[in-house]
Amino acid sequence: MKFIIIFLTLFIPLLAQSKHPIEKWTEEQLAKPENATTLAMMRITHQATRKWDLELNRTYKKLKKVLKPSTYQKLRKSQIAWIRFKEKEIAFLTEFYNRSGTIYPLMRDSAILEITKNRVIELQSTLELFNGM
Repeated sequence: MKFIIIFLTLFIPLLAQSKHPIEKWTEEQLAKPENATTLAMMRITHQATRKWDLELNRTYKKLKKVLKPSTYQKLRKSQIAWIRFKEKEIAFLTEFYNRSGTIYPLMRDSAILEITKNRVIELQSTLELFNGM
């Protein structure tokens, strides 16, 4: 029974979430006819990745303020490990998508965006769970 309560507490908020404003912005930009080129899509993807990165930093700082010091130190170590993972994943993606054709850099950049976005969602879910306690 305790497992079910924990499961519902953690995952129902994720299912009920509406789209994040950065996702909405990205979709709106990509839907514009003038952004139908690969170059424009790459520009938008880079801008969205920067937005997600800023959101990641904001969320991390909020967690730093509310977590007790010992818990924050564990988060800090986790974040350092995540950054190392992200750097290695980017190196892999860069080599993997190093092919001829204009779509491959966009595929790489989209994958990088998703890595950062997913970390933001994880940290925001942690913050929401903490605030709900």
